[in-house]
Amino acid sequence: MAETVSILDRLNTLAKKTPVNNRSIFTKDVVNHWDSSNRVLYSQFQALESDEEREKWLKRFFIELFQILLQENTPERNNFPIVAIATFINDISKLTPTASKIPTKSLMGKMFIAASLVVPSLTIDRSDDLLTLTKAIPNIHEEVFKFSWISTKLTIKPQTTLLRHLMKKSKYELKKFNLFFENSVGYSQLSILFFTAYSDQDRLQKLEFYLEQMYSIIGQYSLDSMRCLDLFLLISNEYVTEHYHFMLKFLQLSDYWPLEGRLENIIASNLIAFFLVEGEKKYKKGAENDQKSSTYLDMCCILIKNGFINFNTLWNNLGPTIEELETSLDDFEKHLEEESMKGIENPLAMAAALSMKDDDYDPRHDPEQTKTESEEQKKSEVQKESKQNTKAEENILKVINSGKIKLLKRVLVHGYLQPIIPILQRYPRIIHIDDELPRLVSRILSQMILPLYNKTKFGNLSSSPLSNSSRVTRIDNELLSTKPRLIDELRTHDPFQEFEFNTVFTFYYPEWKDGISDVETIEDLIKRSHELFTLVGPSLAKDPQFIAKICRIGIFDINEDGSSTEVIAKWIDYARKFLFPTIPVLGINPIAATEIYELMKYFPFERRYFMYNEMITKLSQDSLIIKVGFNKAERDAKNILKALSTDTVDKEARNLSKLISTNPLATLVHTVKQIENYDKVSELVVITTKFFNDFAYDVLQYVLLLRLTHPRNAVQEDGVNQAMWVQRLSVFIAGLAKRCPKMDLTNIVTYLVKTLHAGNVIAVSILKELIVTVGGVRDFNEVNKKQLIMLNSGNQVKRGGRKLIFDFRDDNVELASNLLSLFVAQDSISEIILLLYNLNLEVNTGTSHYKILSSRCDEMNTLLWSFIELIKFCLTNEDFEKNILPFDVFINEFHMSSAWVFHIWRDYFDSQYRKLEESPEKERDTKINIQHMDKVLNGTQYTGVNFEQLSKDLFITFWRLSLYDIHFDKGLYDENKVSLENEISPTLSSRKRHTLKNQIKETFVDRISHQRTFNKTIQMLSDKSKIWYENFDNSEIIAFLQACIIPRALFTPSDALYASYFLLQVFPLDQLMKIYEILFGSRILSNLLFSCTSFEASNLGMFFANIFESMEQTRQTQDLPSEYRIKIYEWYSSLTEQLCELLGEKNYMSIRNGIEFMKQTSAIFPIVDSHVTVVIGSLEKNLVDEEREDIKLPSNALLGHLKARLRKNVVKDEDMIQLSEHELKLKQLHDSELQEIKDYETLVANEKKQVELRKQIEQHKLNRKAAEEVQPQSDNERNENMDDEAKNFDWPLGKVLKYIDGVCYDLNNGLLSRATEVIDDKVEQDKLQQLMKQDISNAEFRVAVYDCFKRYFVSLVKWPNNPEFTEKLANLKQTSQHIVRDMDTASADLYSDSTAASSNRTSRYNVSDASKEKEPPKSYRTKYAGDRDSKKDGSKSPRGYQREPRTVPKEPVSFKSTQPGGTLDRTKTQQNRTSGQGQGRTFAPEKRDRTSRESTRATDYSRPRNIPEKPSRDSFKNPNDIAPRQMRSFGRESKKHNTPPPFDDRGAKRYKQEERGSRESQYRNAPRDSLKDSSRYNRPGQDSGGNSNKKKDDTPRLPQGPKGAGSGPSSRYQR
Repeated sequence: MAETVSILDRLNTLAKKTPVNNRSIFTKDVVNHWDSSNRVLYSQFQALESDEEREKWLKRFFIELFQILLQENTPERNNFPIVAIATFINDISKLTPTASKIPTKSLMGKMFIAASLVVPSLTIDRSDDLLTLTKAIPNIHEEVFKFSWISTKLTIKPQTTLLRHLMKKSKYELKKFNLFFENSVGYSQLSILFFTAYSDQDRLQKLEFYLEQMYSIIGQYSLDSMRCLDLFLLISNEYVTEHYHFMLKFLQLSDYWPLEGRLENIIASNLIAFFLVEGEKKYKKGAENDQKSSTYLDMCCILIKNGFINFNTLWNNLGPTIEELETSLDDFEKHLEEESMKGIENPLAMAAALSMKDDDYDPRHDPEQTKTESEEQKKSEVQKESKQNTKAEENILKVINSGKIKLLKRVLVHGYLQPIIPILQRYPRIIHIDDELPRLVSRILSQMILPLYNKTKFGNLSSSPLSNSSRVTRIDNELLSTKPRLIDELRTHDPFQEFEFNTVFTFYYPEWKDGISDVETIEDLIKRSHELFTLVGPSLAKDPQFIAKICRIGIFDINEDGSSTEVIAKWIDYARKFLFPTIPVLGINPIAATEIYELMKYFPFERRYFMYNEMITKLSQDSLIIKVGFNKAERDAKNILKALSTDTVDKEARNLSKLISTNPLATLVHTVKQIENYDKVSELVVITTKFFNDFAYDVLQYVLLLRLTHPRNAVQEDGVNQAMWVQRLSVFIAGLAKRCPKMDLTNIVTYLVKTLHAGNVIAVSILKELIVTVGGVRDFNEVNKKQLIMLNSGNQVKRGGRKLIFDFRDDNVELASNLLSLFVAQDSISEIILLLYNLNLEVNTGTSHYKILSSRCDEMNTLLWSFIELIKFCLTNEDFEKNILPFDVFINEFHMSSAWVFHIWRDYFDSQYRKLEESPEKERDTKINIQHMDKVLNGTQYTGVNFEQLSKDLFITFWRLSLYDIHFDKGLYDENKVSLENEISPTLSSRKRHTLKNQIKETFVDRISHQRTFNKTIQMLSDKSKIWYENFDNSEIIAFLQACIIPRALFTPSDALYASYFLLQVFPLDQLMKIYEILFGSRILSNLLFSCTSFEASNLGMFFANIFESMEQTRQTQDLPSEYRIKIYEWYSSLTEQLCELLGEKNYMSIRNGIEFMKQTSAIFPIVDSHVTVVIGSLEKNLVDEEREDIKLPSNALLGHLKARLRKNVVKDEDMIQLSEHELKLKQLHDSELQEIKDYETLVANEKKQVELRKQIEQHKLNRKAAEEVQPQSDNERNENMDDEAKNFDWPLGKVLKYIDGVCYDLNNGLLSRATEVIDDKVEQDKLQQLMKQDISNAEFRVAVYDCFKRYFVSLVKWPNNPEFTEKLANLKQTSQHIVRDMDTASADLYSDSTAASSNRTSRYNVSDASKEKEPPKSYRTKYAGDRDSKKDGSKSPRGYQREPRTVPKEPVSFKSTQPGGTLDRTKTQQNRTSGQGQGRTFAPEKRDRTSRESTRATDYSRPRNIPEKPSRDSFKNPNDIAPRQMRSFGRESKKHNTPPPFDDRGAKRYKQEERGSRESQYRNAPRDSLKDSSRYNRPGQDSGGNSNKKKDDTPRLPQGPKGAGSGPSSRYQR
């Protein structure tokens, strides 16, 4: 005790020594000037908003006050105004409490007591001053009497005695019954009173009566008032739905209602809080959370809103605690983070589609195998993580069902937002934990904006109630009548009650709207949004109707102010802050997203794109709620894209479109990436886009621009070809433009125009696809002459020609016009034409290879031509004249070539001339236009044309006219008419028939118009031509060719035909001969073709082909002078020589363009047979060393065509020109010399082949001898070698299983030799050979064969214990039991020479008649063609048998040869062959290749799989007794192979080794004909000179060359 006292003394001493000069409130100035300073302190305290701040201030205030009181005899202490300070404390105790509703005087009294205890010496040394101060502050006496000892100093002794007596009586004597069982009668009567009151219909008029009765019962039975209140609330809970008005009025009249000046009834608040806490505990223990607890909480909310109880009291008492709530919110945030990261951590989530099962067997992926430790550890970690996630989800669910969250929701349901705002500000994450909370907040906010929303057109629309629904039709008294539909109106506590038929649900408490302030103006809306919307954040999306109302208000405001910039800017900021971030949280709700975009449509696209970028790069990463919704939408889009296919597109397209239309930013980025990576996705997504909303279309355009501008290579690594992503995006954009009319491509068109200035490859690709896909325009390259003429005829014939070349511009008129309108809107048509033209010039001046430059130039020319065609087809003459630069501006200012400018304006000029002919009433205006055109044409400064040597009129006329003007083919119109008439049938509808008849009429009109135009043009040309060629010398001809003919012949195929027809129509024969002399005799063809592109060379060929055709027609139909014929022949010779020189060059351009030229002219040129022969020789010479495939393929095609022409219709030299006798003799001598040279070359080649063949045969002999001397290895060594080789085998399991199936199939069909061909291991082959020699039983033989197969297949797999593999081996073992082996006939003649020598040999040079049958194809080894033992006449031999074809593995595997040269080692293969099968003569590959597949299939051949054993005398009696051969030779040696070949590949290789003796062997092994020959084998063809008595020898006879021959048939060289 002494130690305790000493410690207290020390503490008091330290307290006395506390410095007083660090005061912050009672400074010297404040103490000295208290009268003025107290106002400042009063303002400071009043400005404090929270209880915590006020407690700190009061605590500091009283401590400094007490420190001053402890001072002794200081001036400050002596002059200290205690009374004034007491008055100040009384004043501030009367201030309004904070949001917690705790009275200020109660707070002040507690802080006064706490501060007095902090200064212990105050009660000892200055107790009198403390009492004086306490007495001067009466407002704190209530707290002082409760908690402080000072209360004992405030009363006198008698008062203290009385107080103790009263407390004793009140504390320890039971005066009021608090529990129901203490006075059950009283509480029962009170309950009956309350039930009676609620059941009374006049209860509101009898309020005072029931109140007096309650007081009477309470007084009569001494009931506790609070327990009576508790009983009243319990009973009121049952009637709150219908009679909450009575409850409120009853309480308001009772003494329970707080008096004026008091905000709530604290005791009632604690009582209700206690009841709710007890109910929550029961719920946690498993009791049912029935409707009573829910309605009780609703009753509490009504009392809170009406001021009877305090919200904070309930909030502080209900669970969970603040710490538990924070923990649960942290768990919820972690859960959201995990949800947001799903699908992001795995980068292979959207890799290419992988097979679900691999052929390779691996036990790590076999569920039946034992899991490894790492897998078990991984599984345990996953399970642990799963448990943690489950626990976190349970905690979150507990919080959602806790009392605090329920209280929040029910208070919001009753429209009381004020006490909720501090909670949401302190715990902002709590709004996202339950989806109902944001909906309830937005419900209140929606009520706020209702006056503003009613001003819009949507607010005035009254939703039709159910009472105004359709009436019920009934039959009463046999009369039809209608009656109103009866509607049930029910009150519900759920504000979002779902609709039910014939029922109207209304919220039971319509006064929930009371106290909600209305928003009347837009400024007020923006202000309140910043105050309240920030509490909810993106979770506003939980109430899409509220978002739609806000958007409609914004649209109304913008339209109301005439779409002013200031108003739009205001709503841009509003949408960016409040509306746009809600999109990722919408889920799948495209309607709400559409409402948001309807407002955003008024924003400039730059601001929209800024918002899109902000969402992708910032909001979706920073805000967790947005991130979750963003990533979830992306994952869902990935899953749908995986399932999207042509089979599921009808279903999945709508699902994907809903998802994209709601959250396009999260889904379209990945979708476009998939389009870049896969070809087939594009078409499926285009189908999906038909269901997009406008928001998705706008974002899609942004995403496409985002991907197009993404920094990456647009060209592949070779620097030539486009990257695949460029092509795929181009196809996708074109598909959108064609299939989705609502898709806006304005910004993409802007991108194209801007990037074309930089020569962007991407823009060129997109523009090309748009023109082809949307416009349907197809270029005229690779189009034949007839189609070109059709395309330059009348409209009906032209449409038919377009259909033939798949030009669909007529069907895509509307789509093409819409596309072109985008360019027209930006006034960029002429700009694009000039850009494409300049790009073409840049391509021509590039430094790449000529092949690349040529291809790019053709591509750019085709693109520019197609774009111009699209413009001319879609634009009317008026629009064309408005949007296209004038003719002279193109040439004079932009220096565009005349060919392109005339091509642009030619149709417009023609239309003006035709308009003058067809519309006489507008003759004056048309003539003015034509005069203006003529003035422009003559006034234009054409560059590169010397008009001193060339007539300007000829130049302009030549370029202005078209093929339509100078060529007319009546037959085309007749054909079109007949085809249309054939389409008319009685089954067609009248509308269709009428359409066809109109087309026939139009065809007739077009023919007349075309013929009239043609006649006028010819007449005009005939009038002018005399002036043109009057003084047409060589210089003028050269200028004409340079400025007109050659440029236009190179321009397009149509222009090439036009140039030729122009020459034929304008110039007579003598002038044509002059022109041809310069054109053909100048030897410019080779240089001209070298400088052409591929398309230009083709066009030039078409021009020359038409000239040649005309020349030949003239030569054949007219009697030309001999000098003309000689001149034509000389031209042909010169052109042929130029072509041969061109084709003889090694550069790519010369050969390629020469072939393209010949493709167009080969049908008619070369004309003379000798010229054709020369060209053929030149092509064959080129093909000898040519390795370029793009040269070889067309060269071979051209070569075949020329050879066909050479055999059919070519002109002889003597038919072309008349030869003298001397010239004819020289020609014959020349031809004979050529034939002699050819024969000699053939002879030399054959001799070389003979020498090579002899060498091969001698080498085979040496190899066989060497093989016989080699000692066989021991079984142990062979096993070791087999094991070593098996270690290198690592085949896929599926492949091995297929091989086993093939072996089983062969064994079931008795094809043992076929089955053993699978084994490529030399050791196993040797074992099988030894096995065939042994004299063992069938059972032992079957087991031994199975063991060989088993060892071989086990060596090929990595996991021999695999269930599938063991099952297959079991099947193989069972199949092996069916092998039949006759020991008397098993050996055959494997080692006998007599069999081989019994038949005469044939070589490839002396083939007998019987051996001239066609040999089987190379695939013969893998496909059983039929019975090998067929006789020559087609009948079956007695020993023949028919095999069914087997199915072999289709997996191609390369087979490595055993020799370095790439051919199989025939030497080692030959050494183990039997004389009966493998000793036939070798057939050269050339001979085999000449055998066609068709003829081979026609002959039913089958290689024998059975070798008969050497027959005895008795065996000849019955040929059927000869057993089939079981085994073929296994002496082939192969390397250790890592990848063994499959059946088909190995069989084909083996056939190349062994087929040389196939045809002889089939005759040697054939059964004898018992009717004609007594020997065992009768060689077919013996009657044709074969020597059957020749010495039997294993060595095949050498083929006889041209210098000598035996007695056998002569070779092909002995003719």
